[in-house]
Amino acid sequence: MRDRADRLDAMHKRADELRRKRDVLVMRVLGTVSALLLVSLIGVMTLFGTAGHSVNADGLYGTSMLNESTGGYILVAIISFMLAVVITVLCFKIKKYKEEKTTDREQ
Repeated sequence: MRDRADRLDAMHKRADELRRKRDVLVMRVLGTVSALLLVSLIGVMTLFGTAGHSVNADGLYGTSMLNESTGGYILVAIISFMLAVVITVLCFKIKKYKEEKTTDREQ
């Protein structure tokens, strides 16, 4: 009976070790993807940022969005926001999954 309990404990330890390795891998991948997105975002901003524009409308700050050269900035902002939302949702799902696994294991 004791041998069975020892094998079960060893199995749980190995499962925990494998989960930790997988979590580290996921975090490294997310970190790498975030770094690549940052670099590409900086590249896109420098590409579209060279146009240089000015709108002389006192008090009408929204009119700067109507200028032709602002399309790149708007595109970058929308893509950045969408990627940030996706990364945030993934992080919350990973956290929820981990919490569910620990509560299932404790029961």
